[in-house]
Amino acid sequence: MHGNLYGTRARVLEDALASGRDVLLDIDTQGAAQLRARYPDAVLVFHPGAVDQRSSRRGSASGAPTRSRRSSGAWPGRARRSALWRRYDYLIVNRDVKEALDQLESIIHAERCRVVRLGLTLPDLEVQS
Repeated sequence: MHGNLYGTRARVLEDALASGRDVLLDIDTQGAAQLRARYPDAVLVFHPGAVDQRSSRRGSASGAPTRSRRSSGAWPGRARRSALWRRYDYLIVNRDVKEALDQLESIIHAERCRVVRLGLTLPDLEVQS
């Protein structure tokens, strides 16, 4: 983006997933949309504060990269970025760091228990439909 390379190599991600590991990515809303398109079963967690923290980290002393993103239209305003949370599966508002981490841990545990992720075959268990 704007002359900078950000991202996670697909091979690294796919190797981790194939080995059964959970993968957490710190990505922007554009990256989340790309991830969802490529991996429809991905679980997206929106953290509004992370959007602004990420933009601050990527800026330089001169502010040129941030200005470039904003002027190109690829950098939506804060209100629009915050409205994008509706495209995610979960929302964590970080009012308290411990609470936010507890919520993230709960999401991970819940997703690990989803029937579609378990891949169980229980031939001796009768399931009523």
